[in-house]
Amino acid sequence: MEDDQVDDEDDLFKKQKILLRLLEADCATEQNIFPVAKKLLNRYRKAVKKLDDGQTEVHFYHTYARTVQKNSLVGTSSSKSKIGSLVSSLNELEIQTKSGMLTEDWSLKSRHHVLQNQSIDGILNVLLQSDNAPDQWDDDVIDKVLSIADCEDWNQKQVVTSLIHKGHAYLKEAEEAVIKETESKHNKAESVEAHMALVKYCDKYLRLYEDEEVTLSPELKTAFPKTICKSLLKSMVLDSADARQRFPRLLQLIEHDTDAKKLFIQEVGDVPCWMFIAWIGQMVAILDKPEGNAVHSILHEIASYYPQSLIYPLKVSSESYSWTNSNKKLKDFVDELEDKLKSLTDVPRLILALMQFEQPNSVFKDWYQEIKPLMVTSKRDKVAITKCYKEMYDKLFAGKNQQASRKETQSLYDLTQSESVEMGVFRKKIITSVTKTVDVDKCFGKNGEKLASMSGKDFQNTANLLMKAFTDTTDERKFPIPNSLKEYCTWMSNYGSLDYEKHLEIPGQYTGKSKPMPEYHIKIAGFGEEVKVMASLRKPKRITIRGTDEKDYKFLVKGGEDLRQDQRIEQLFSLMNDIFLDDPKCCSSNYRLHTYQVVSMTTRVGLIEWVENTIPLKDFLQGEMTDKEHLLNRKASDVWINHVGVPNPNNKDLKEWGAVYGKMFKVKSKTQAIKALTDAQNFIPWDLSRRAYLKLSSSPAGFFTLRKHFAVSHSVICICNYILGIGDRHLSNFMVDLETGGMIGIDFGHAFGSATQFLGVPELIPFRLTRQITNLLMPLKEKGLIENTMIHTLRAIRNNHDMLLNTMDVFIKDQSMDWLQNAEKQKRDVDGTDVETSKDHDWYPKQKVAYAKRKMQGANPWCITRDELKLGKSKNAAFEYFVKVTKGDSSDNVRAALPETGLTPEQQVACLIDQATDVNILGRTWKGWEPWM
Repeated sequence: MEDDQVDDEDDLFKKQKILLRLLEADCATEQNIFPVAKKLLNRYRKAVKKLDDGQTEVHFYHTYARTVQKNSLVGTSSSKSKIGSLVSSLNELEIQTKSGMLTEDWSLKSRHHVLQNQSIDGILNVLLQSDNAPDQWDDDVIDKVLSIADCEDWNQKQVVTSLIHKGHAYLKEAEEAVIKETESKHNKAESVEAHMALVKYCDKYLRLYEDEEVTLSPELKTAFPKTICKSLLKSMVLDSADARQRFPRLLQLIEHDTDAKKLFIQEVGDVPCWMFIAWIGQMVAILDKPEGNAVHSILHEIASYYPQSLIYPLKVSSESYSWTNSNKKLKDFVDELEDKLKSLTDVPRLILALMQFEQPNSVFKDWYQEIKPLMVTSKRDKVAITKCYKEMYDKLFAGKNQQASRKETQSLYDLTQSESVEMGVFRKKIITSVTKTVDVDKCFGKNGEKLASMSGKDFQNTANLLMKAFTDTTDERKFPIPNSLKEYCTWMSNYGSLDYEKHLEIPGQYTGKSKPMPEYHIKIAGFGEEVKVMASLRKPKRITIRGTDEKDYKFLVKGGEDLRQDQRIEQLFSLMNDIFLDDPKCCSSNYRLHTYQVVSMTTRVGLIEWVENTIPLKDFLQGEMTDKEHLLNRKASDVWINHVGVPNPNNKDLKEWGAVYGKMFKVKSKTQAIKALTDAQNFIPWDLSRRAYLKLSSSPAGFFTLRKHFAVSHSVICICNYILGIGDRHLSNFMVDLETGGMIGIDFGHAFGSATQFLGVPELIPFRLTRQITNLLMPLKEKGLIENTMIHTLRAIRNNHDMLLNTMDVFIKDQSMDWLQNAEKQKRDVDGTDVETSKDHDWYPKQKVAYAKRKMQGANPWCITRDELKLGKSKNAAFEYFVKVTKGDSSDNVRAALPETGLTPEQQVACLIDQATDVNILGRTWKGWEPWM
């Protein structure tokens, strides 16, 4: 549309054309295309004035304000330029406040006050980014900011406090405007916008206050928690998906604020209970804590309407509840919940049945690791020792003809002997062999009564005998691992022919994103007879569940592992996908993590959804090797062994791989590390990944499509894994989707920096970006698509970091077995940790969440790695060499030249890629990681 068309006095559609162009400017702003938005606004400014229509003029300045605000948030202009534009937009909005249109249209008025608040918020962002920013401003700009803040002289702390108060006042006016009107369907969106703007603003500055970055007036300190609670719950009533995602923040607030807790209890009843299903894990985690009674009504409703969504999370969390006389009422409620769930008798049977798939030798090893600390203490806890022994005995030795152990389930369900699940034939066979070698009852006494009084030497000797007996049963020539379901569990094998009505749902159908309809959920009709045994250490089994929809659903049964960490990481990935959907660039480019269901049933058993049409990255690459190339691949490994060395049992200082690698860090130069990596790489074809993707493609165009999907999906995985500190990214921990070419991450056993802190050979790489990955993207390699995708992904996450931090709170409230063990390790590894943290039992998870927060606030990646090394390797003789290699050289590595904090997303990604592709680090990486691939 040309300018003269707008200026045509006789044009009957002049107003509609202008509004259409303003809508175009809004779309350009949403996509961060600011030159287009500014051009449109400049072109039609005069036409709007000439039109002399109040509503159009208000719309124009709303679009102008949105453009300025968004540009100040993501633009790269100077603070002087940003503050000038923001002050100007606020002044224009203040002029429009007097417009009669705002009194006639409540939704327009509400949106107007929200925009005024966002201009204030933009000014605050500029002020908080630099204490010296005002030194660069003109005097008239400073005077305008002082006028807005109602301050006479420049005192930045006071100005910030006053601006926070003024921004809050604007949002209260916006909220009042929507409350005055009936919240009908056509104005739901405006009501949610006003309420959620208030929630986000209050939460942002409450967090900054908690981090001691701003000062709040006593009035706002009291008001903010209650305001967040009330407005967020109102938004949930109005079916806001954004509000549902932020619900975990309320669980944090009610823990520390009594008034907020009272308001929460009063208001939460208006929200449909299904909206809380996604956060059941967070709610059951606090049932033994003082704030637990706040969620009683929610869980009571969920137990009534959606019992199978609650039963597994409650079972897992209940194993770690700690009851005292002061929280007896809380215990009574948990007992009431368990009573409501007792009718689901097939659930405990399923849990007992799945326990039969764990290898008996693994069960015994886990028990030994659990009871050993109880036996080596000077003052033994007889009750704890007996309980620990009884749990193991019930699983393995309570009689080869008995029913399977009910210990794992009896606290939640009281199954009778006839209702229980019989021990499988395979396990009976192994236990019969073991008991022929060692008489457990004779050695440890009935119910383990001798155990607590045994000498350490006698206990160790008996444990060694049992360990050897169980190890002997791992010989697959004598004890072949069966592939038939009936060998593990006859109850599962016969389930399809049982004559009672089946109500057991296939796990993982409650997402919390829409109202569940349990009557239409897929029930378990039976189980497939074939069992696939995986090759990994614990021999997990893949089973097939037959649904009532006549489809097969495959799951991996993981025994002896606490799957809560994997489950929570998948939940965080799902939340990240929601963030990407709300971000224009990420959404238009289809950034997405491939997620799958993880169901933790107890702290010792769970199910992982099997992802079809995938192959491990290692098999995908090696599948393209010729026989000669397979031989050369082994030579690459030999080169690495020669470079690093091998453990020497006769040398007390080099008995383990960690010590061998530590010596290599000290004695090998950067040149030697690079040469070793290059020599190993020379044995592997440079284009192995390209060959694999070309074979997967049906045409050249198909190859480029698959390659693009690979690059985007892997880049998103890398950034998300980095934020959550997921390590141990060897080739078998990636799956390639054979339909799309995309990457899928699996196995999150090492997360939140544990691979750097606790592995014998510390992991110094933030994510995998090795030769075969970058060569697929030639000629640009990691530049171009990979780097750009990482930048947009990281920016979207950083802009919504509060949502992720809210969800991470469950790691603090309900610690998994691995986290409890890691906390003990850290106490031993770092001097003074036990003293510093003795008053706070949650110090370890809080520390890990704080590291994730630092990453989302722009910390330099090498500094995160350095600090994680301090926590686990500070006593290591090679510690200073670990840090030196991690930092790099400022002349060669961008990460060493940039500051430790305050990086932009572009700088942070540059540092991450620099660290991930650093040949000096790759040349010193654990051989099992295969850095040459």
